[in-house]
Amino acid sequence: MERALRVISVERGHDPRDFSLICFGGAGGLHAADLARGLGLRGVIVPREPGAFSALGTLCSDIIRDVSESLLVRVQERRAAPFAVFYSMLVGRFERLEARARRELAADGFPSADGSAVSVRSLEVRYVGQSYEIAVPFSPNFERRFQAAHERAHGYFHIGRATEIVNLRARLAIPVAQPSRRRTGLKPVKRVPPPKPLRVKPVWFESRVLPTPFFERNSLPAGVKLKGPAVVVEYSATTVVPPDFTCHVDRYLNLRLVDAIER
Repeated sequence: MERALRVISVERGHDPRDFSLICFGGAGGLHAADLARGLGLRGVIVPREPGAFSALGTLCSDIIRDVSESLLVRVQERRAAPFAVFYSMLVGRFERLEARARRELAADGFPSADGSAVSVRSLEVRYVGQSYEIAVPFSPNFERRFQAAHERAHGYFHIGRATEIVNLRARLAIPVAQPSRRRTGLKPVKRVPPPKPLRVKPVWFESRVLPTPFFERNSLPAGVKLKGPAVVVEYSATTVVPPDFTCHVDRYLNLRLVDAIER
């Protein structure tokens, strides 16, 4: 799991220390703190009902149609006339892609795609001779964005080296009404009495067995803080707070796990 997280962070030019890990799924909370520690992440956020988080995301996601077109063409030099013609050609191809996506959405029962759909255009670009591409937003300065993305991902870029476009991609999205992000209604009290554990059981942490309190998540109010070791249980998931971590319940009733030593 740590290797997979490195693929989508370090190998894409992102420093994990700038991010927190959002953990969901029934067993995600069992591993999240150890993964955060291994990657040097700021901490872990466990949302409410984590076991149903993916299902909730499906219900709240926009209606999306992705379309693409392969187009292996070298980017024209930025002299006034040639590049303007080249850019207009790309715009025309994107418009045809979007028209196709609208027809497909209408065929699936979403006729409102003509008026409410939002389009996002992107290009997959590479240096001539490379065998991998980088996706960048489509705009008049897409080459500059490609250079910046290449440097972020690989640590360098080439000034003056020819580039080519491999694929055009368009995403049409019909917005879906989102639930309100209401807070708990009450500000967290500064001094929240320590919650009463359900029970205390011996739990292995690396090579040690420690007496560990188990807490029912629904009984933890906003503002409460727990010191590890602890286990937070609920209907859809289990969250482990290792001995060197703390757990804080924020105003949205998320669990926020932080490495107490790093902090």
